[in-house]
Amino acid sequence: MNELDALNLEGKDYVIVDEEKINNTLYVHLASADDPEDFCIRKVVIKNGEEILTGLDSDEEFDMALDAFINKNHSDLEN
Repeated sequence: MNELDALNLEGKDYVIVDEEKINNTLYVHLASADDPEDFCIRKVVIKNGEEILTGLDSDEEFDMALDAFINKNHSDLEN
């Protein structure tokens, strides 16, 4: 098993499950280290020359990023 990258977001530990570049934006799919059903998506933006994770702008953007994750990982999600 590969070691997963982890980060703290809003006081919770999350692991990076996947990353997907869509329309020149990198989306990061995260799951809680304690509860894999606690899942969120953030995007990488450049602010003051530094990469930071930020929330998505709309429900439509979330749906697009989630659909991309599901399409890319559908075989793993079926197990």
